[in-house]
Amino acid sequence: MVLAIGWGVDRAAQHLIDQISPNTASVAGARQVLAATTGPDTTFVILGSDHRSWLPGAGGLSDSIVLVHLDPPKNLISIMSVPRDLAVTLPGYAVPQKINAAYSYGGPKLSIQTLQNTLGIKINHYAVVSFAGFFKIVQHLGGLYTQVDRQYYNPLGTSYSPINIQPGYQRLNGNDALAFARFRHTDTDIVRAARQQQIILDLKRQASTQLGFTDIPLILDTVGGSIETDVNSLSTLTNIGQFLLGLPHGRIFHSTLQVGFATIGGGSYDVATPTQIADSVQEFLHPAGAATQGTTQTPTAPSTSGPSVATPVTPTTVIPPKSAHVVIHPNALPAGLIVDPAPAQALRGLGLVGLPLLVPTLTQSNSRLDVTEVPVRKYKIEGGPNGGWPSVVAVFANSMAAGSYYDVQETTMPAPPVMQNPTRVIRTAGRVYDLFQDGKVLRYVGFNQNGVWYWVSNSFDGVLTPAQMVAIAASLRPASAPVGAPRGVGLLTKGL
Repeated sequence: MVLAIGWGVDRAAQHLIDQISPNTASVAGARQVLAATTGPDTTFVILGSDHRSWLPGAGGLSDSIVLVHLDPPKNLISIMSVPRDLAVTLPGYAVPQKINAAYSYGGPKLSIQTLQNTLGIKINHYAVVSFAGFFKIVQHLGGLYTQVDRQYYNPLGTSYSPINIQPGYQRLNGNDALAFARFRHTDTDIVRAARQQQIILDLKRQASTQLGFTDIPLILDTVGGSIETDVNSLSTLTNIGQFLLGLPHGRIFHSTLQVGFATIGGGSYDVATPTQIADSVQEFLHPAGAATQGTTQTPTAPSTSGPSVATPVTPTTVIPPKSAHVVIHPNALPAGLIVDPAPAQALRGLGLVGLPLLVPTLTQSNSRLDVTEVPVRKYKIEGGPNGGWPSVVAVFANSMAAGSYYDVQETTMPAPPVMQNPTRVIRTAGRVYDLFQDGKVLRYVGFNQNGVWYWVSNSFDGVLTPAQMVAIAASLRPASAPVGAPRGVGLLTKGL
């Protein structure tokens, strides 16, 4: 009986491996060019394939290219996106091509060769994830909770994939999550890559709270046939999955290959100089701040509730690291912020929203409400009683960078996944601010007040500084209050 059970388990494990690491020419070819693993750290390349199985003869391009460096001794993961329009020389081809063509011409083997030659790094393993694989992962998690930074809309009947997703924190099904990840109509490849990285991080955050060690084989079985990899050991895959699920969110660092833009032969390309490549690879393999980030701190700051008052204040002198004496006024705004009455006016115009509405009075100086699309919105997040949890979002567009938007979000959802496990906490007399670091970018600053969550969501390109994000969060006040800067914001944000 014991032998029979053992045989059955072995057969089930082999079935999983046969699905995701089949004995095919594609896998065998990739193994010929992969570098052997020589230490505890490992580098993967994940190729998102846009192959449409319903189109006969369509080989497909690599819709996204993401390098992932796993470093267990340092307890970190580093992610670097490679723009799909990067100009490269493919092995065996004389004319410059976009790097996503490598997958169409030579599958994962040529993609790996091209990346290793172009970037000068060693790739140990690869995985190809199809549209169907991504869809299955999202569906298995019951949908993807993510911050949609703005409205995404392409109607049916155009040359672009259709999409209609409104802004705000929400749960996306597999199809909408895929459309959100792939959108590139009005975005650059850089913004698109940053958005895809955020989706990966949100999936990881959600999976860490929903899944455990024993769920990993089930996930592999679910996506079987939609993922291809050279890794043919279930124990290795399980160990990698366990490392990913258990890693603190602040220990995941992400970046994008530095590029410029050029026209080559009449086509638009991303181009990278040797210096840009060297700097990007250095940041990928040895992320700045990796030695210090990922811990939770609980400093105390003064109260920031209420508008500023015209009372003389005494400057406070602080000594930042490696700097001369700097005078910090308690009510001084962080650089790049202004007092702006427009968000309060727009949010008041929503009427009853089903929650205690707070309005931001500070705005980043290069950003304004996104009046060209959806500046403010009241809605409900699926899953709550009576049709969902009442929610509000305000969208701010950066006039200096295409595709750059930050949000102010409010919801009665009791435990949004995005607000779980902060990497830092700032306590004041009136509020407790939760800070969420994604590698070197401060992604969210939030607080809970009377059972309602309020947070500031940084743009995908990280346009807001930590001081700006905390100050904007501190400026949130009741809609009936006068518009002004919060008291003590200079002291609250010093050192950020």
